Amino acid sequence: MTNFDFLKDDPQFSGFADAAIAAERILPIDAATAVLDCRRAMEFAVKWMYSVDSSLVKPWDDKLISLMSTEEFHDIVDDDLWRRMDFIRKRGAKPAAGAALMPPTEAAASAGNRRNFASKTCFCSLIS
Repeated sequence: MTNFDFLKDDPQFSGFADAAIAAERILPIDAATAVLDCRRAMEFAVKWMYSVDSSLVKPWDDKLISLMSTEEFHDIVDDDLWRRMDFIRKRGAKPAAGAALMPPTEAAASAGNRRNFASKTCFCSLIS
C-alpha cells in the first residue's frame, strides 16, 4: 500500500495515479527514477487541472513551467505549494538530463511534496 493508492479510488485521477504510485514504490530502489516519476505524475496532474478547471487558460506553450506560471494557476495554488511543485519540477529534470546520482534525501523530499500536491488536488476536485 502506498500514500497514493487513494487516487485509484476515483476515476478522474486515473491519468496520474499510476505514476504517483510508481514513484513511491521505486524510491527505496532508485532515487533518480523516483524523482523523475514524481515530476511525471505532477505534470499529468497539472494538465488534468487545466482540463477540468475552466478558470485555467492554457498558455501557448504547454511545458510544465509555463503551465505552472500562469496568473490563473497562481490564483489556485498558494506560494508554499508552488515552491514545492517547482522543487519537484527542477529535481525531476536532473535525472532526465543524465545528471549525477540523486541523493535519497532529495528523492524523499520530492515524494513528500508530490503527496502534498496530490492531496490538495483531490481536495480541490471535491469542492468544485
